[in-house]
Amino acid sequence: MILFPDVVGDKLTITPFVTSTTKRFGENAFQRYRKALYTRYTFDLGYDFASDADAVAFASHCIAVQGTTTNFGWFFWLNDFQWFWVTLGIGNGSKTTWDIPGRNTTAQTFFYGLNVALAVSSIHVGTGANGCDQVTFSSAPPAGSRVWTNFTGGRFFVVAFQQDSQPVNRVLDPDGRYTISTRLVQVK
Repeated sequence: MILFPDVVGDKLTITPFVTSTTKRFGENAFQRYRKALYTRYTFDLGYDFASDADAVAFASHCIAVQGTTTNFGWFFWLNDFQWFWVTLGIGNGSKTTWDIPGRNTTAQTFFYGLNVALAVSSIHVGTGANGCDQVTFSSAPPAGSRVWTNFTGGRFFVVAFQQDSQPVNRVLDPDGRYTISTRLVQVK
């Protein structure tokens, strides 16, 4: 998976959202329901005074993912942010090694089913897919049970640009820096 340039910006706004839709039942009856079971997020990123190299990396990334058509990975900037009830997947009764959707994670706790703690054998930093951390459990979670985690660290999200045009503006200062802003939307 293509990763967003690993450049920490100056501005970050997180907005949770849940998509919903309305269906018509009969002539005057409507029903509203959620399209997604889990909250997703939008991220407004801002880069003031970005360097030439950062602006080129950002522009190259926009071209590589073809605007809004291709999903890509992004790591949350703040490594001291705590995440709760992050789903790892569904157990199959034999899988003991799982990717944690984050990097440089600390204070990890792992659960399955109705809050049953999992015993951790080892945690490896950066050895998972896209540079995520990995955990190896002492025994595999039971088949069909949802596995989740709480952790502190830079969380990994699969995102897409909200719009095709991504403005990269040159700031009129002696260093020739750039101002970049964009909105990323978490996808499935």
